[in-house]
Amino acid sequence: MAPLLFSGIVLQGNLSDQLTDYLTRYPHERASIERFIALLAGEPRCFHRDCFMPGHVTGSAWLVNRGGDEVLLTHHLKLGGWFQLGGHADGDTDVLAVAQREGEEESGLAIRPL
Repeated sequence: MAPLLFSGIVLQGNLSDQLTDYLTRYPHERASIERFIALLAGEPRCFHRDCFMPGHVTGSAWLVNRGGDEVLLTHHLKLGGWFQLGGHADGDTDVLAVAQREGEEESGLAIRPL
């Protein structure tokens, strides 16, 4: 598979490496990944919650029990549904750190990435 080409643009944070790795494993999702790449390359404030057009980056965490058969969800009042924990990056370009921070803040648990 051909690698992603970023046209000489330096992308923000470690997310570009994570997206490239993801694309290697799931090549059928190239169109979606290219939309993220365009956001990272084209919007300098994409890690800030006040960036609405075309969007902004958030981090979310799936909290899974040791058995791997249960997850912790939270009810989102505005959207009226149950979702994985997560939130805004607030300028932090390390999306894994954002996901861990938000997971810990919203659950009250100490969590670690797998």
